[in-house]
Amino acid sequence: INAYIASGEPLGCAGAFTIDGLGGAFIEGIDGDPHGVVGISLPLLRRLLADLGVRWTDLWAPPVGGGTD
Repeated sequence: INAYIASGEPLGCAGAFTIDGLGGAFIEGIDGDPHGVVGISLPLLRRLLADLGVRWTDLWAPPVGGGTD
């Protein structure tokens, strides 16, 4: 734990660990939606956006070069 703290990683994230960073090695399991650990649940975000009339796919970046195909 001291080495993890010394890495500085826990100072730059909510909850003092990230499941995809150095702290991930200390996580033995996640109850519920793993997206909720990283931030907001992506399925929940998609539903909230739909309630506002925004399609999830509207947020996708356009193809490189600006084409539509």
